[in-house]
This record gives sequence, structure tokens and C-alpha cells, in this order.
Amino acid sequence: CRATERMLEIMAERLQAENGDGVLRAAVVHADREDEALELLEQVLSRFQPAESYLTDLTPAVGTHVGPGTLGLGWCVE
Repeated sequence: CRATERMLEIMAERLQAENGDGVLRAAVVHADREDEALELLEQVLSRFQPAESYLTDLTPAVGTHVGPGTLGLGWCVE
């Protein structure tokens, strides 16, 4: 999906700009789209090799506002 590829591009751009030597941790969140979230996580794992990775559902409070089908990608370098 074009949006998923764009999220990965943004992650790559920002990681390159940070040029950090720290430990990368990545998380994929979703609202009722576990299969798509797993695909995104697999792409993150193969492309960036994070030390830790997480896959989780969005909380009901957030899910209410963004709706079913939402995917999110977050990361930090420590």
C-alpha cells in the first residue's frame, strides 16, 4: 500500500538524518488490521533490524477517534 511505503520512507529518512549509533526500537500499532500490521512489522524488521519490536492494538480511546483500519509506526533510538 502506498501509505505504508510512505511510512517506511519517512522512517528511513529520519533515521538517516539522526545518524545515531543507539539502539533502535520500533512499534507498529493498529485498529482491527492485524494482518496488515504484521506485514508492516515484517518490513520494518527486514529493512531496519531493530533491537526490539512491538505489535499492539490501538487503545479504545484512540481507536474511537481514528477508526478501524488505522496503522501506525513509531520508533526511538536510545
